[in-house]
Amino acid sequence: EWMQKALDITMPSWQNRPIKEYRISTLEMENLLAYAKTQIVIGTEQELAEAETLLLACKQFIDDRITDEEEHVKIFAKCAHLLAGVYLKQGKLVQAKHLAERAFRGLQNFGISYFMEPILEILIQCTDDAKENEPPYRNYLTALQHVKQYAGEEGRFTDSVFKNCSQ
Repeated sequence: EWMQKALDITMPSWQNRPIKEYRISTLEMENLLAYAKTQIVIGTEQELAEAETLLLACKQFIDDRITDEEEHVKIFAKCAHLLAGVYLKQGKLVQAKHLAERAFRGLQNFGISYFMEPILEILIQCTDDAKENEPPYRNYLTALQHVKQYAGEEGRFTDSVFKNCSQ
């Protein structure tokens, strides 16, 4: 409810107009993604469908309007993680894997560990059944966790949509 009110203040009528009609900052996009996450957590079919619609619009906006490549990669990874999670719940493994692979490649190209763990976890879920030519996603995840442990990081690189991409 509070997230919806915050979005109503910065983007009046956002639920009734395409988001492409707005000038949306990265932080506002993060609020949209956080709102989608709350819908996913509620988990009813209706909320899941609404989250998918919102996330598809967010993905399109990110692709079309976020031109700084590094910022694009970070916010896209967050959106891809959420949308791939919806696809996994719907049994759409191919779509989930495609999104997660795109996010993984982008993060890898920029050397960004932010959001890499949850993306790798999705890729592992998508490839668990594939025995042949399995990409080394488990190895990547293990290596990332060892580096994090060696560096003294507490917790994990969370999938919290409430953590700002720019941090």
